[in-house]
Amino acid sequence: MATVQTSLLSKPVFMYSDSAPTKLATARQNIGASPWAPRTDQVVDPIQIVRIDAKTMNAIRSQYLAQHITVCDAPRNYAVLSAGKLIGCFGFAYPRGVGGMACDMYLLSDFAVRPTPHKRLSKLILACVVSKEVQADLEQWLCCRFKTIGTTAFTDKPVSMKYRGLFEVHSRSEHKVNYLGAAGRWNLTEGFQWWNSNHARQ
Repeated sequence: MATVQTSLLSKPVFMYSDSAPTKLATARQNIGASPWAPRTDQVVDPIQIVRIDAKTMNAIRSQYLAQHITVCDAPRNYAVLSAGKLIGCFGFAYPRGVGGMACDMYLLSDFAVRPTPHKRLSKLILACVVSKEVQADLEQWLCCRFKTIGTTAFTDKPVSMKYRGLFEVHSRSEHKVNYLGAAGRWNLTEGFQWWNSNHARQ
C-alpha cells in the first residue's frame, strides 16, 4: 500500500495491506535558487565567503556536483565568490567519528563550478575551507574553539590530489581515504595568493 523513505540516504520501507489504497511517500530536497552567476573566466581577487542556507546549497550542488555522489544536508554551508561571482561551495557537518578521526568539524561537501579555465579550482575552494574567516564563523556558531577538519575522499587511489598539500592522510579503507587538516591556516587573501602562485595556471 505504500513506500516510505524517511531521508535521501535511508532505505525504502514497503508497507502492505489487503484493503488500503496505494500510496507513495519519498524524501525530496528543498531546492532554492542561486543568487550569483558562476565565474567561468579567470578567477580574480577579492575572494569572499558567504554563508548560505540548505535550499541554496541544494540548488547549487545539484548543478555542479557529480550525479553519482550521494548527498545529504549539512548544517553549515558556504558559497565562495570571486569578485561577486560564484566559484564553489562547501558544507560542514558535526564530527561523526568517520574512520576513527578525532576532528572538530567534518567537511561533508566541497566542489567548484564548471566550466572553468582553472584545472585546480577545487584547490582554491579547499584553501578557503582552512581559512581564518571560516574558522572564526564556525567558532562563533559552535561557541567553542575549532582547530581540526576531517573529510573523506571516495577513491580507489592511494591519495587524492585534490587534498594534497592542505590535508594529511589519516587512514584508508576500501574506496575511501580519510583526511585531517588544520583550521585557520591563513586568511582569504593569503589563501588566494597561495593558490594563484601554485595552482591557478595548471
